[in-house]
Amino acid sequence: MPVACYLKNLPLLLLFLFVGNGFAFGQDLTEQFIVSETPDSLIFDDDYYGFNADGTFWYLFFMENKGYIRASSGDTIGPIKNIEKKDDLVRFSYGENWEGDGTGSISIYDNWYCSSPQFRKVTGPYYGKVALSIYGPTRDILALTVQDSAATTCFLNGLKIATYSPADFVDDYRFALTWCSCSNDGSVLYCYKQKGKWFARLNDSIIYTSRHKIDYVKVVDSGMYTFKEVLLNKKRYYRAMWHLNDTQIEIKSRESFLYLNDEGGYRIQMTPDNTGSSINIINGMYNGPISDSSKVMVKNRHNFLFTMPGEGVMKLNVNGTVYSLDADEIFATPSFDNRGNFATHGRQGYYVYKYINGIRANEPLSKYGVRAEPVCIQADGTSIHYFRNDDSLYLFRDDELIWTSTLAWQYLRTECYIQEERFDPHWTAHHSDLFVASLVEREFVVIKGNFVPREFLTYYPDSLYFQNTLHGSYGMANGSVYLITRCGRNRFLLNIDNKFFKEVDGVDEVLKQNYFSRGKLVFYAIKGRSVYRYEYTYE
Repeated sequence: MPVACYLKNLPLLLLFLFVGNGFAFGQDLTEQFIVSETPDSLIFDDDYYGFNADGTFWYLFFMENKGYIRASSGDTIGPIKNIEKKDDLVRFSYGENWEGDGTGSISIYDNWYCSSPQFRKVTGPYYGKVALSIYGPTRDILALTVQDSAATTCFLNGLKIATYSPADFVDDYRFALTWCSCSNDGSVLYCYKQKGKWFARLNDSIIYTSRHKIDYVKVVDSGMYTFKEVLLNKKRYYRAMWHLNDTQIEIKSRESFLYLNDEGGYRIQMTPDNTGSSINIINGMYNGPISDSSKVMVKNRHNFLFTMPGEGVMKLNVNGTVYSLDADEIFATPSFDNRGNFATHGRQGYYVYKYINGIRANEPLSKYGVRAEPVCIQADGTSIHYFRNDDSLYLFRDDELIWTSTLAWQYLRTECYIQEERFDPHWTAHHSDLFVASLVEREFVVIKGNFVPREFLTYYPDSLYFQNTLHGSYGMANGSVYLITRCGRNRFLLNIDNKFFKEVDGVDEVLKQNYFSRGKLVFYAIKGRSVYRYEYTYE
């Protein structure tokens, strides 16, 4: 249920939302004290700290002008002479003299140590540069690919998995990116070569053995996994086998990539031919050419959609069924849901229409003597669009006027912040699950086609021009979007999909390290000079 776009009486509406509208049922917010700042720590003055979903943490502190790391396990590590935090990987080197200058520079010639974000275990020493690190967000998993002039070595939780000579791989970085994968729920899939054979291992079990090379592994929360087996690799002949939990698909193409999303939907894309098309396999339900200019979306194992641009009639392929639209042009990107419903904006002649489940609406989107300029559309046909004439700009959600601007010369600018992984290389904000739409005098935040009320967003009254910046914390998991925004002094509001709302009082600041899964949001906040962990559950 969307929330009203304008709030004149915020306390009354919040009471209605949280009590009168039933949103409070099935919600729970718990608070847990984690740690207070000490005079020697840098928790609030620098970026050298980590707080994890389960409440574990670490931070840098100084004692007698020497740097140390303190972990929630009670361990104190040091003295150290330098530290680097990049993409949540923590690297440091031991030494009596502190050399840290905040720039995060560790010489590749040092013997260095590191830990995962959970910091339950320090591993090392390592020698060389980190080509890539992969870590488990909810489980203590850390995969490292370390390179020096002689070899590339893969480590998992400090254990050496395999070492490869430069001759083994032409593209070391690509293999570093694809030999290991972690899901949000803690599963890990990796491949390696040992005594002339290749192995694929899921958690503690070997699931496949081959004399052919294995790479491009991925595992997701739904339990689905995939990896690629290169059967033959010659100059003019190439064969590969893509493995999934329940099927194997052989490909004869110089290059092929399999995209797997969290819901188990997949798309295999092969090398484009000279016509600008490539053969694609989607969920085992479609096998054929798709133009490189098409928009392709895959929601899960059963639902997909792609546009079929061409001369004459515009077409959409929805779950294997082709729909011909009486339109000259399709705007932006269509939207569809898990029940097979879909909608798009299309132009026929001068006018713009809604097309819902392949059928054009009787009347065009037209007001003030001009046609609509589409912003986004939902699968049920709910549309955000605007009209611009010589005098004004009018922003609408269906027939509801949201905003009028007398600066008719401007366009509505949009910037995408979150989009579901649907394997489309042409993403724009027009089909984003979370985006900001900006005018000179005002900005709007949109979650899944619904406006977030302005009073629920951080407001900067001194700002004359908005910079398309979303103020607050946000994220997405399993198709749901969360947003944490300041709604007053020492007050923040949690917003899940514009459906679930919860106010948090007495908080000075919300940290950026948040953890989101279906039905649960974990975040950290500062109160006074202490850090607290909050867990919000909803149904």
